[in-house]
Amino acid sequence: MKKTFTIILMLLLTSVFIFFGCRKIDRSTAKDITARIDSTGTCGFLIKVNSTGTSFNAVNLPQLYYRDSLKIVMSYHLLDTKFQCGSNILNPLSEIYIDAIHKQ
Repeated sequence: MKKTFTIILMLLLTSVFIFFGCRKIDRSTAKDITARIDSTGTCGFLIKVNSTGTSFNAVNLPQLYYRDSLKIVMSYHLLDTKFQCGSNILNPLSEIYIDAIHKQ
């Protein structure tokens, strides 16, 4: 009886963790943009949007694109997280997830 209860409890807890732990990515907010990769040295590589001048930290920038001043076209969506680097503590950068990317 105790073994059955333990198994049921483990299955229930696993189901709860899977249900609440997995977040679906909302691709409806994806945006297509032209941008440039900027090497910041200590803060790594940031993406600067051509049309607005806004910089972002991409959490999944492929290493192939780790080149300063590289022009790119990509689609992405904003994440709820911020990127803090260096002395700019009052204005952290928004983080993005790249859905598609290629060289311009």
